[in-house]
Amino acid sequence: MRSKESGSGSEWLPTRRSFGVVLVALAMVLAGCGGGGGGGGEAGGGQATTTAGGEATTAADETTSTGGETTTATGDTATTAADDGTTTTATGGETTTAASDTSDGDNVSMDNGSAMSGGDNASMGNGSEMGQMASNASVRIAHMSPDAPAVDVYVDNETVVSGAEFGAITEYTTLASGEHVVTITAADNRSAVVFNDTVGLDAAAYTVAATGEISENATQPFAPLILQDSTSPPMNSSVVRLAHVSPDAGPVDVTVEGTNLTLFDNATYANATDYVEVPAGEYTLEVRAATAANNGTIVHTLDAGLENGTAYTAFAAGYASPDDAPADEPLEVFATTDGRTAELRVAHMSPDAPAVDVYIDNETTVSGIEYGEVTDYVATTPGEHAVTITAADNRSAVVFDGTVPFMPGDYTVAATGEVGENASQPFAPLILDDNATAPGENASAVRVVHVAPDAPAVDITVNETGNALVDDLAFGNATDYVEVPAGEYTLDVRPATANNDGPIVESFDVELENGTAYTGFAAGYLDPENASGDEAFDLIVVTDAENTSSGSESNEIAHPSENRVRTVATN
Repeated sequence: MRSKESGSGSEWLPTRRSFGVVLVALAMVLAGCGGGGGGGGEAGGGQATTTAGGEATTAADETTSTGGETTTATGDTATTAADDGTTTTATGGETTTAASDTSDGDNVSMDNGSAMSGGDNASMGNGSEMGQMASNASVRIAHMSPDAPAVDVYVDNETVVSGAEFGAITEYTTLASGEHVVTITAADNRSAVVFNDTVGLDAAAYTVAATGEISENATQPFAPLILQDSTSPPMNSSVVRLAHVSPDAGPVDVTVEGTNLTLFDNATYANATDYVEVPAGEYTLEVRAATAANNGTIVHTLDAGLENGTAYTAFAAGYASPDDAPADEPLEVFATTDGRTAELRVAHMSPDAPAVDVYIDNETTVSGIEYGEVTDYVATTPGEHAVTITAADNRSAVVFDGTVPFMPGDYTVAATGEVGENASQPFAPLILDDNATAPGENASAVRVVHVAPDAPAVDITVNETGNALVDDLAFGNATDYVEVPAGEYTLDVRPATANNDGPIVESFDVELENGTAYTGFAAGYLDPENASGDEAFDLIVVTDAENTSSGSESNEIAHPSENRVRTVATN
């Protein structure tokens, strides 16, 4: 919500305006450029991120791997603000007074208090060992250039955003780490290019703000401001930062009405402050011309409702003197919540286990989920969570109890293995990273998870072509997402061989739709008569995400309302 001029304060609420998949527009400094402005490169005090790509497999003549692996850097969490309101704490690991100078160098910090490590397939045993997650960036765009028209953004020549206007802050989207060609143009005018370059993205959460001016006599040139966003704010307070993006405004202070507290001191153009930690509550914030005593003329006020466990960015944008500026966009404040939640769903893939209940942090999340069922996604805060799985309606019959770290993004917690006394595969959760990149035009993204306890490693081939969709997949492992043309297929499941030509064990008919990501669970028993359960081998296919646009102007994929996609065994 926009703030109003001094004397008519406005309520400050999160704004998250979506224009389809968030453009990775203007993200060129993510390709390894250094700090300055919002701090590129080693943002947030030099946090490290590591990416590793997956290997593509082939199917139906056209396939592209969209998966990968990542390790994530950990960061320091801020200490709590003093009760008297006289100090705040920067979340970049440095404690500052509320009236301290704003940093102009590495202006951004990432409050990630958890780390993921382990094997290649994100498995987690009872020792709480978690596999590496796919290497994806979470990116959103803030259009903060007051004289720029609405813009369109293309990634790899595909339209991802159309008509984003000044003041718009898009939702986050997941984009595979690596290099992408990004083009930004005036809306509906592909030839009016304002940016075109190859962009490299690491695994982190970012806001890319379009700032400055495009007019011929611009006082501040058009440029991106890259901010690394807080993903794990403290649970018992909030964190706030200010991004100064008003081209004609001088330095500003931000004070809290009715107190002696200066929240931000001497914030200058094209810079963002560190996050500062503030107790949750209702505040009236005063934006002032910067002075040594932080008592300059108030130019704006806004009412801010801050909640525990939430990070905020406030953009001071527009013109302080619009009458003398190239566009009639007066100084305003655009506020938004930062960071993505962790979205979790549960898949019951243990063929001899009864219905189960699932608790997260001792709160019931799922009740009575049966074998073969997959729940809808539920939101939780990123970080470490206590996960407990028990028999349904029997809290004392615990089959798993451990701590699981979740980064922002979408995940499936699959109950796999067996609970029987003579289990060949012990019961354990399998953590799957569901952050699929939107598939290209007329394509879908597919991965397969092997959760059949008595089955050997398998190959899965496309009946129509003989091409291998899955090669040598062993129990407890998942493939990367693989992009395939949308359409109807018959998939043949075979024991793994060097040439992918083993005898067909089972065949399944599947239909894959445009712009949709799927997971297929190879589940149940090949030989149920000699197993501890009677669930026969099956391919359980669920929809992970789907294109939210009916046209071609958006590649955004979101959770479907119905997860289960039926397959039909053909022999």
